Amino acid sequence: GHEGLARHGATDRSATMVMLLSRKVAGEALFLFAPDGGVPDSATHPFRVARFVNQTPGVLEKGPIAVFEKESFLGQGMLDPLPAGATATVPFALERGLAIDKESSHDELGERVGKIENGSLTIERDSVQKTKYRIRNGGAEPAKVMVRHPRSGTRLFEPPPGTEDNVGTGTALVPITVPAGKNAELVVDERSTVRRY
Repeated sequence: GHEGLARHGATDRSATMVMLLSRKVAGEALFLFAPDGGVPDSATHPFRVARFVNQTPGVLEKGPIAVFEKESFLGQGMLDPLPAGATATVPFALERGLAIDKESSHDELGERVGKIENGSLTIERDSVQKTKYRIRNGGAEPAKVMVRHPRSGTRLFEPPPGTEDNVGTGTALVPITVPAGKNAELVVDERSTVRRY
């Protein structure tokens, strides 16, 4: 109460004002595969995350948030500063019921004349980097997974619907839904033009 706040202020001449916001928001609970060096198991298992939009008129400051779904407590995560209208993706647990591994391959496809100039012929080909994510869902419910795929300055070729290519962070969020008890594959196809003389 006021007495406690006054007493706190008298000891170190400061007081902390905390805004508590309790509100239903448009969002969803899903899974995010984003390996983190500080969480070794995240190299093979995705995080459970809450994804929502800041629908308030101001910035939501950095701090802990509690995540509830259908009145059940799912966990607690840390929110970074979130401007009005921006989307947050907040991890709050690791999901071991989903297992993910990936493999990459490289190839060159197509061949076309780029130009002929002063007796020199320039050939253009597409350098193709494919990353295949294999996802096994051991759970009893379908799982929507967003794969945070590191980008390498190439262009995404025919990305799956719903893909978010984030140039600023150098990543793409690529979605896939895996049926209960099933396996699924997600292929990210990146291409760049290579010129040979």
